[in-house]
Amino acid sequence: MTFFEITHQDKNSKARTGIIQTAHGDIETPVFMPVGTQATIKSLDSADIHNLDTKIILANTYHLHLRPGEDLIAKFGGLHQFMNWHKPILTDSGGFQVFSLGLQKDKRNPTPALPAGRLPSPELVPSFISGRGGNVVFTDFVSDEELVGLYKQAKLYVFPSLYEGFGLPPLEAMTYGVPVASSNSSCLPEILGEAAIYFDPENFEQMAEVIQTGLTNEDVRYDLSIKAPEELKRYSGEKLARETLVVYRR
Repeated sequence: MTFFEITHQDKNSKARTGIIQTAHGDIETPVFMPVGTQATIKSLDSADIHNLDTKIILANTYHLHLRPGEDLIAKFGGLHQFMNWHKPILTDSGGFQVFSLGLQKDKRNPTPALPAGRLPSPELVPSFISGRGGNVVFTDFVSDEELVGLYKQAKLYVFPSLYEGFGLPPLEAMTYGVPVASSNSSCLPEILGEAAIYFDPENFEQMAEVIQTGLTNEDVRYDLSIKAPEELKRYSGEKLARETLVVYRR
């Protein structure tokens, strides 16, 4: 079976349409994917989504790990059974929403790093973190109220994701006035624009340097604080609702 088939190629550009074939059904591209971060699309049930002729739903692996958790999903027989959805599902990582894992050069007054959320298992903690004593604090699950407090106290939000479908967490950090250091992978530079500083998520030395810049360079921090509100103007709930309605009415 062919996994992906191009059905039309524009003669004047790289635009194309195609079909992705999966075990749960074919997906015609380009495609609009409703977001069901925690295995549900708010205000809609699976019948509503099916009646809209939706081809695929986007979920988030990390958020599903936090809540409801992989054990509960497994008891239902997997994500499709848990969601009562039998068409394709696309999941992304969520970037693990860590606040900072960079090495700090100022050993006298190190900035604590707070990865927010439960760890899948202790053996996944890198050995260099284990030796950093109290400089890395694993918060375990945090409530929405606690998350607001963390944002307000954070000096830098670090987003070392390898792949994102969109990238909401760093935008959320910007709304609280937190400077953002982000991976330069996938869509993130397009989404965050000039309101973030970037690093290669697989280049740890570069990541540490960018984190250090974000923590200590006041000129950079001020520049990010000016640009973030401008970038955020591109996104709003009202705009999302209008554009989503247009897609559904086609």
